[in-house]
Amino acid sequence: MLALMTSITVRLVRNPPAIKTLLAVFDSVEQAGMGVSAIIAAGLVPATMEMMDQKIIQIVEPFAHAGLPIEAQAILIIDVDGYAASLDQQIAEVSRILLAHGGRDLRVASSPEERTQIWFARKSAAGAITRLAPSYYTVDITVPRSLLTETLFEVNQVCEKYGLRVGYVFHAGDGNLHPLIMIPDPEDSDLVERVHSAGREVVELAVSKGGSLSGEHGVGIEKRQYMPLMFNEAELAAMWDVKEVFDPQSLLNPGKVFPTKDTRRGGGGEEKGGDPWVAQSGMMAGNDLSPVRDEGDASVPTPLHTAPAPTRQGPTRQVDTMSPTSAEEAANILLSATEARRGVRIRGCAETSQER
Repeated sequence: MLALMTSITVRLVRNPPAIKTLLAVFDSVEQAGMGVSAIIAAGLVPATMEMMDQKIIQIVEPFAHAGLPIEAQAILIIDVDGYAASLDQQIAEVSRILLAHGGRDLRVASSPEERTQIWFARKSAAGAITRLAPSYYTVDITVPRSLLTETLFEVNQVCEKYGLRVGYVFHAGDGNLHPLIMIPDPEDSDLVERVHSAGREVVELAVSKGGSLSGEHGVGIEKRQYMPLMFNEAELAAMWDVKEVFDPQSLLNPGKVFPTKDTRRGGGGEEKGGDPWVAQSGMMAGNDLSPVRDEGDASVPTPLHTAPAPTRQGPTRQVDTMSPTSAEEAANILLSATEARRGVRIRGCAETSQER
């Protein structure tokens, strides 16, 4: 949103000296959620807690061969790490809590190979779900871990209301849920509409519980209309003002995160068109955007057209639309536009004289 990264310096953390993987079976998704909440409430912080429901288990086990129990309604995969001497105690404490909350058939991976197979199954889940439906909609939300169980129950109710199937594979340890809503026929417009409606209700549900409309996938374009569920108009305006300080020409991720004018009121309904509330590509407030061009510079082509760009504040501005014939020419266009502080839109590659 606010920067372009040209280099990143990182400090690597050493791998833990030892790690063990525990697998636990549950008779319901909600029961597994209770187990996670109880572990966190006890002050234990496993390295990882992941959950899969029966739909996912039954499609990944046939090719992963990880020994996942296909009759289980849900499983938890839990990693504990640290010094080898501490692992048995950690496993014992976690196991005690899981057994007290409906967990059964607890199993600790007996070798690195077995552990690898279990995690291979988990990592294959997202791709394997296409065996159930050719398409699906992932709803990325977070909720307080103490409310995990009731959230799962209510998400199931939402999907049942719309007549939709849902599968679960998510990061239970940090409350980051990924309900996967099945779309067996992507060409069915009524079905897709129901999926979107259910997705919206799930997001509203998460926010109502003190959670977030996105856990790790971000807001982008998909969820920008939901931002008013979490932030009021003044807060959104303040965020935009901060972005404007660092990105006055709105060159970085234009059109992302901030809701449009028609969606900023009333809780973020679907977009209906209209003028954008925030700047889009080339919508610059407070700068003179009269085209600036060195007529002797053949590397910067004449604009195909110029169009007025609406702004949240300030007068209407002009934005050049260019159609370069090479990457070098596109780079020169962007450099010239930056130096002149004027708007520019890059449009597909124009034909060269040799191609005509």
